[in-house]
Amino acid sequence: MSDTEGMIKLAIIALVIAGAVAVGSFVVVVVVPLFLLGCVVDYGMRQGYNKKLAAIQGSPELIKGPAIRDFEARIVEGEVLIAWLVDLPGDAALEIYRVEGPAGGSLDELGERAVCIHSTGVEFTHNRDMTLTDHDLSPGRYTYFPVVSGLTIQKEPLPYSFFDFANEVQFRTRKNRNRLRGESSIVEVLDPSVNQLLDQRDPATKMADDVLAHFRERKKFDADLDIAIARITDSSDLTEAEKQEAIELIETRSVSQ
Repeated sequence: MSDTEGMIKLAIIALVIAGAVAVGSFVVVVVVPLFLLGCVVDYGMRQGYNKKLAAIQGSPELIKGPAIRDFEARIVEGEVLIAWLVDLPGDAALEIYRVEGPAGGSLDELGERAVCIHSTGVEFTHNRDMTLTDHDLSPGRYTYFPVVSGLTIQKEPLPYSFFDFANEVQFRTRKNRNRLRGESSIVEVLDPSVNQLLDQRDPATKMADDVLAHFRERKKFDADLDIAIARITDSSDLTEAEKQEAIELIETRSVSQ
């Protein structure tokens, strides 16, 4: 081996050693401190993230979709009166079914026994102020139940990941179209003659009850009228002139009733 070749090899070895020392120094001086600083910042971010995550766990805002809050059917003056409270976001719909006798099993199992007596969307119903009367039923036992259908959007909170540095809670979103059946309500429709026999009120009591019922209906109607006017006033789709015209129209209809 010549002296020149030996010098070249020594130079290469020296360069390799110098490079290794430089890389090691860079790792010790720059990378390691930055990594430790990142760990400290990551720990603080994780603590804040987990607090926000715990605050929203179980929140109803994580699931948005059609839901039945309340449903009831009862006999009022010999007829079936149905009231409900539902959430119908977007294009969701509510259907109310009637079955003569018990209503066990799924909708598919009920088959032709279940009769849909009412169907509506969010633009027409949202609370228990909206009621439905099922007229002219023959005596017997009837079961009523609601069904809501539409898009359900479920947001699943994600846990914090190492070196994620997320300031806000991250979610995984799932969308499904569901058809949900609510709890049933059973009523007993009696023969009209039986209803008359059950009414043992004296004339004065009956008159007082009728007058009180009239005032309750009037108060409910006035409240509904106020709500309708408020909705027209708050509508962003109408001009002020159109709002005034709509209010006058609804007030005119209320006077004629």
